[in-house]
Amino acid sequence: MNLQNLPYLGIDPTQEPTEITAKPAVGYPIRRPDRLGPGPEAVHDRNPFHSEKRLQATVYEIAAQVTRRLKDKRDEWNARHILFPQVLAIVWQYLEERVVVEDEKTPLEEIALLKYKQRIIEPLIEAVEPDTEGGEPLLAGH
Repeated sequence: MNLQNLPYLGIDPTQEPTEITAKPAVGYPIRRPDRLGPGPEAVHDRNPFHSEKRLQATVYEIAAQVTRRLKDKRDEWNARHILFPQVLAIVWQYLEERVVVEDEKTPLEEIALLKYKQRIIEPLIEAVEPDTEGGEPLLAGH
């Protein structure tokens, strides 16, 4: 499949916080809470998220969603066992060719975040077309 017309997806962790420092609420709130109050601070970051979300599992989840949406898009695409392997290959190809990670310290597992998954799924659903010449529920370019 030719992905040249699909937009690049930039993964840039500097656009939102990837780590926060929090404290448990203690006592009755009198004013806006701050970090100077009593109680221990706790740092929360995305490391547990990245270790829990495996890249391969995320790619399978994206491919499953694209396959389901394609089946909803066209009645003749009801052969999921034929479509899914093709869509899976397209998702891997998209990650290799169109996803750009801005910071080398950021793992590709970041695509497990909903905002990135949606920005992968939507263009793929629009770009995938059936191979009408073959009369089979195969995707063009495969």
